Amino acid sequence: REVWRVLKDDGRLLVVVPNRSSAWAYLESTPFGHGQPYSSGQLGRLLSKTLFRVERRDSALYMPPSSWRPILRSASVWERVGRSIMPNLAGLAIAEATKDMEAPIPLHSTARRRVVLVQAG
Repeated sequence: REVWRVLKDDGRLLVVVPNRSSAWAYLESTPFGHGQPYSSGQLGRLLSKTLFRVERRDSALYMPPSSWRPILRSASVWERVGRSIMPNLAGLAIAEATKDMEAPIPLHSTARRRVVLVQAG
């Protein structure tokens, strides 16, 4: 909510998160192996829920997580091949969004807690 509040009406938000279906998100030795990974769909739903309109989606980082020199030298090949053959396995999910000025703004949270009383005995 705070990002939506401080962003100008015509401002743009760029969100880059670890992709849930990538090897990068599952290996703790990588920079993206910590925190919450998202799929492209999850990221879009989160942005919509927080009053943003997704304008563009993309992905990046198709090279597998490795420090092996032959893999590192072939990074540009991995990126080209990955983008065309396995777009859902990219290391990063990217979304560009704008404020959804036409979305209704809730006055308060619609989530309610349900309290269940259980009698002891």
